[in-house]
Amino acid sequence: MHAVLWYVFLGSRGGETRMRIIDLLRKHPRNAHQLKKEMDVDYSTIRHSLRVLEKNRIVMAVGDAYGAVYRFTPEFEGVLEDYDLLLDAQKEKKVSKPKWEKLLKQRKGA
Repeated sequence: MHAVLWYVFLGSRGGETRMRIIDLLRKHPRNAHQLKKEMDVDYSTIRHSLRVLEKNRIVMAVGDAYGAVYRFTPEFEGVLEDYDLLLDAQKEKKVSKPKWEKLLKQRKGA
């Protein structure tokens, strides 16, 4: 899952939008329309980001197709601390994948 986190949030275009979606879903589950309104981003951008997050087992849709609410998968909930570490490292400065992997190893060893 660590390689997925790197790719989805830092290694591909749209990572910033996906990070904003994660921040909102942390507070409570939302549907695509609610995310669009809160983020003031084009609906198709939201839908695309949600598809990427679903494909990579970060979020899952619950409910009817149109009004489906998105929430974290159990797999992503299990690595939320690692996601936070990635965000913290990124905020300090651009962090390389090897450096992030080293930070993960240090944290797990501590």
